[in-house]
Amino acid sequence: MKTAGIVAEYNPFHLGHAYQIQKTKEETGCKAIVVILSGSFVQRGEVAVMDKWTKTKAALLGGADLVLELPAIFALSAAPSFAFGAVQSLIDSGLIDFLSFGVENATEKKLKKLASFLLEEPPAFSHFLKEQLAKGLAYPAALSLSIRQFLPDCSSLVETPNNILALEYTKAILKKQSTLALFPLLRQGAGYHSQSLSSVYPSASALRSAMQAGTMERFFAGVPAALVPLYQAAFQEGQFPRSTASLFGALQYALLQQTPESLRERLEVEEGLEHRLLRLFTQAKNWDDLLCLLQNRRYSRPQLSRLLLHVLLGQTTSFLQQLQQQGGAPYLRVLGYRKESAFLLSKLHQTSRLPVVTSVKEALATLPVSAKTLLKQECLATDLAALCSPSAQFRAPNQDFTHPLLRL
Repeated sequence: MKTAGIVAEYNPFHLGHAYQIQKTKEETGCKAIVVILSGSFVQRGEVAVMDKWTKTKAALLGGADLVLELPAIFALSAAPSFAFGAVQSLIDSGLIDFLSFGVENATEKKLKKLASFLLEEPPAFSHFLKEQLAKGLAYPAALSLSIRQFLPDCSSLVETPNNILALEYTKAILKKQSTLALFPLLRQGAGYHSQSLSSVYPSASALRSAMQAGTMERFFAGVPAALVPLYQAAFQEGQFPRSTASLFGALQYALLQQTPESLRERLEVEEGLEHRLLRLFTQAKNWDDLLCLLQNRRYSRPQLSRLLLHVLLGQTTSFLQQLQQQGGAPYLRVLGYRKESAFLLSKLHQTSRLPVVTSVKEALATLPVSAKTLLKQECLATDLAALCSPSAQFRAPNQDFTHPLLRL
């Protein structure tokens, strides 16, 4: 039986995500969908608007069969590390035949052409790219300019969010020399950053805005009908929407304990940024204000927001590099599955090259040291994100120990 993998944030799960699952099954012939999900935090450097168990249940109600967790250190990384962590875990599961992902206009042929070129990295291209970086351009802008110079027909692949991730997925698969087949699916409806809710498939960004504004009837119109009772109950109970701004006090306290030397160890910190951060955080009134003070031509808002979360979570460049050298996450954590798809979980225990985690308590007693370190970091991420919940009853610590494996 063929199985497709999807890398997702589901922040929140909406009609476009349901369309992807449906079309993936129809066009690839896959009978099952395995999702690897960013849990507590998302790639642009924000807390997920709802907890990972609500997101997992939404994914299963929306058509997924098995949900794995993408560790926060990868979920909160720039596109190359984000894609590497997710794809590597799917490959390590031994379950996946196809990787399904959304694109703005990319084709499999162009994705493979540019991915192969970037993996080869001809000297002339490398030299041109370094020149752009030396001029002060941020890496994404320097890369885009370099590709326009050397492969102009592929330049659009680094100009839009879904295309960028699609390219990184392709690079990860080619580098691994995996037999995993690509299934790029043309994105439907509103653009990635669109705030319009008039489209048949409104963006997650527009739905988050509606949610945060309290216009829930507009939010419910953009999600599958099967998910409305779930979201309605969670909203009324005060489980969401979560806001990253709630973490500003914790960030101030964390930064008061930092030195330039300790900050240099954190992910996303480039040379000199540690001094800028320590100088400016005392002037900021809130999370958004600090990002505005820090942002400039060299540092993008998502990069800076991820950096602030790395400070809170203690995530370091050296630990991420260690995980990459070891081949990715050292375990596969299952968040939930559909009862009729229980065979997938049984098969995962047979095919996975990594330990399969279904109980955090048991895993911490048996996993090797590096895996325990990552799992403990994940528990911290869960508890930190919980502090952003609107209602105090959902801010309790140790939620990775108190939430059972979800069986729907």
